[in-house]
Amino acid sequence: MHFAIIPIVEAENAIMLAEVDNHLMRVVNHLGIKTHPLGNPIEYLGSLTTPVYSWASDLQDYYNRYKMSFVE
Repeated sequence: MHFAIIPIVEAENAIMLAEVDNHLMRVVNHLGIKTHPLGNPIEYLGSLTTPVYSWASDLQDYYNRYKMSFVE
């Protein structure tokens, strides 16, 4: 996940689109990645999955907190 957000955070006005399992979304939000629902949840394989988006600014807190982990 770290390397997936680097281009988004470094680009101006970038946006991330994703479908996230609702259980995982709670963990992602707890880590500091702010997500915004894009639609209603849909059940996939017995688990609710929600389409979400995040602006680069929504990812910045997470990126700053864990950027030492981003060393290539």
